[in-house]
Amino acid sequence: MFKEVRVYLHNEDEAEQLRAKLSKYATNQVVIDYLEDSDGVHLVVPYLPLDVGGANTANSGIGAPYAVGYQEIENIDDENPRTTVLAFEISEDDLNDALVEIQQFGGHVDRAIFE
Repeated sequence: MFKEVRVYLHNEDEAEQLRAKLSKYATNQVVIDYLEDSDGVHLVVPYLPLDVGGANTANSGIGAPYAVGYQEIENIDDENPRTTVLAFEISEDDLNDALVEIQQFGGHVDRAIFE
């Protein structure tokens, strides 16, 4: 089973670099597009806590082998807006690992992926 992911980045170069990093995972329909209007998209930063220790992790997904969560974005950097979208489908088995790559690269995703 595959899950659709949209990563919001600053420019096409970032999108190409991240696409190369994600090529080791089972992905389909990889597309780089440009964002004209971000209304209705609630961007968050994905993260994977290193030590969950059985504690209740806020904003974490359920059913994953380890807690997958997100951090709300307080202040959006309008001086360098995210105008490029890397969209793809990824195997649910590879989703957590891809989110780690996205987090380390500094990409943002729509909060809907965690719901």
